[in-house]
Amino acid sequence: VMHYPDFRSALESIRGIGAGQTDKKRRTLMGKDAWKKAQERYESLREENGLPLTYELILGFASAGS
Repeated sequence: VMHYPDFRSALESIRGIGAGQTDKKRRTLMGKDAWKKAQERYESLREENGLPLTYELILGFASAGS
């Protein structure tokens, strides 16, 4: 779990590792109302160290047997 001081920092972290990428592209930018609503919801999760963001890393390995 990583902690961030604000909503924007958390989103930049998500985008920075490519986790925010989807096949469906957003056709419009997030409006002020949608941004405010998302920020308020995330703020409700605030902990003593900041806003929590959890990453889960899954590694896989496959090989063809002969």
